[in-house]
Amino acid sequence: VSIGAEGIPSTFFDFWTKSLADASPIAEATAMGIQGGEGSDTITVGVAEADGPKGTITATATATADGTNVNLSLPLLETKVDFPSPALALGGVGTTAMAKSTGIHGDEVSMQEPGNGDSGDTIESHGEVTATATATAKATIASVALQGLPEPYGSPVNIIDLNAAVADAATMAVADASGIDGGGGNDTITNYGPLTATAGAYTEGLEISGSIIGQVEESSLAAGAALVRATNTAIASAFGIAGGEDNDTITNEGALVATAIGDADNIAVLAEIQGYVEKSLGVGATVMDTSTSAEAFATGIAGDLLPVDGEVLGAGNDDIANRGTIDVDASATATGISVEVTGGFAKDAALIQANLMRSDVKAVAEATGINGGGVSAIPDVPDTIEITNGATTDPYAIDVFADADATSTLVTVDLQGAVGGGSLLAAASLTQSNTTSETIASGIRGAAEDDIESSGKIKAYADADTNSTKVDVQLKGTEKGLVAGVVLSDTDTTAKATAIGIETEYGINEIDNTSTIESIAEANSKSLSVIVNVSGTLQGIAANLSLTESQTTADAIAKGIAAGEGDDIITNGDELIPSPMDKIRATATSTTTAVDVGVDTSITVNGGMALGVMLGRAGTTADATATGIDAGYAQHHCGSCRSAHQRFSQFRTRRNHRARHCDRYPWRRRHGHHNQFLGNQWFVQVACHNG
Repeated sequence: VSIGAEGIPSTFFDFWTKSLADASPIAEATAMGIQGGEGSDTITVGVAEADGPKGTITATATATADGTNVNLSLPLLETKVDFPSPALALGGVGTTAMAKSTGIHGDEVSMQEPGNGDSGDTIESHGEVTATATATAKATIASVALQGLPEPYGSPVNIIDLNAAVADAATMAVADASGIDGGGGNDTITNYGPLTATAGAYTEGLEISGSIIGQVEESSLAAGAALVRATNTAIASAFGIAGGEDNDTITNEGALVATAIGDADNIAVLAEIQGYVEKSLGVGATVMDTSTSAEAFATGIAGDLLPVDGEVLGAGNDDIANRGTIDVDASATATGISVEVTGGFAKDAALIQANLMRSDVKAVAEATGINGGGVSAIPDVPDTIEITNGATTDPYAIDVFADADATSTLVTVDLQGAVGGGSLLAAASLTQSNTTSETIASGIRGAAEDDIESSGKIKAYADADTNSTKVDVQLKGTEKGLVAGVVLSDTDTTAKATAIGIETEYGINEIDNTSTIESIAEANSKSLSVIVNVSGTLQGIAANLSLTESQTTADAIAKGIAAGEGDDIITNGDELIPSPMDKIRATATSTTTAVDVGVDTSITVNGGMALGVMLGRAGTTADATATGIDAGYAQHHCGSCRSAHQRFSQFRTRRNHRARHCDRYPWRRRHGHHNQFLGNQWFVQVACHNG
């Protein structure tokens, strides 16, 4: 808490070169059930019993950081002086919470260094393993600057007076949870029992900044500003089993659950008020720059390293087999509320005020059942990954769900009034808003040179919802003089959802599916924009200008099987024993709703002049794409591929039967690669893109 009279605080010059929120509380928590250390370790947890697995590991890490900063600058003993007298309230607060939990880790590990390599560990778990990481960060800051308080509390403003309030906040929460992490080396990991990894990252931010000038004396200049700069970030990552670097063998025969939750909430309020300006010049501004981001990444089994900024790095020739169940859930929610208020009253004076606002709200959720790995670090040596997903008695062997919700609300209000023979009232509002939600749900994801066999049911469900509301209000009125108002608005609202049952990136990949794949993608984007710009004068000039642009977009993509560039062989169904279970269902749904309302009015009485211009451009786009099998970009012979998005049924097709329908289209053969579909024994929807 800081209280100051007039003067320049020591942090004033730091504000222009760096964040004021650097020195802030940091909370870190680390929990480890079993840690192997260096060397080749053998770790066994529990034993298999007839009445269920025995042996339990529970690792729980909780980190909480809470910071509050209150700054007040006011004229305790204000005396009129004939030189500039600033009243500045500057404050910064930032909180960081980091939590990391691991049930079993094969190597030495710290939060700074994820793992140290060794020649390989053997980890076998029959018991119940639970890893939970929760990180919570909260930041509250209030900066208020007061000047020009009327007598007897103070004296009118000086000849030149500056008033500024700054709130600078940075809030971050990071949570990582892993059931089993092999670390470096050629590890062998086998899980038979229940395994649960849950990561939750939560942030809350509240920023208040106010500049208030009560009274401005004749022939004076008063300038006030209120500024907020805030970032609010929540990142959660959950892994059931992570192989780490090098060549790993991973087998799951238990019930594996990975859940990641990222939740970021931010509220920012600005106010710049000039109470009474007489025969003087009053200038005021509010400036707001906020960013709110929530990210959630959940993976059942990962062949390579844990993510760095959401990307899985590292390389290894991994062998991954799932004979149990994998349930993955990633949820991200980002909410941003921003409010700016300016106002004042003038008598035979000039009052000029402006609102500047930029707000970014983003929610990203990614859920993956099995992730084979990333790109090889050795040039020209791609990963070779074998992934097997077996059948179980459960409804789905792999069930992944990614959900992202982004909501933003922006409000700017400017109220001005004037009396007297001649006054100038001018107000400008410039706002930019980007609200984005993005989800990716993938049942099995390979990299390059992969061999994927799936006989268990796969469900991938991605849901992205975006809502944005923006309100700009300007109300100005004067007895005589000039009244002018400008509103400029740019709003972008986007929702994107992608769901893929089995996917690979590039190279020579072979995919063989003999069970049901269900891919569902839903994207919903809604926006509401309201502009009210009203100016009035009895005997004078009233002029308004309103320019708005908004784009509302929803994009849903659902694919059963998707292969990247290269020579791919894709088989769907059993050629010898056709079954109604050999189905691929891809469903994509997108909706957009946009409402733009504008009111621009200039009013004059008794022979005045009124001018008004309102220009708006609004666009809405909804795209939905559903594809059973996507062969990627290549030249290929695609057996059972008759045309893009053509639905057909073949009850029995021999594996060596390869239709040549795509050969008729030379434009499909421009990439110099070769893909093959070997048999489509039941029911599938196929698309050939550029081949």
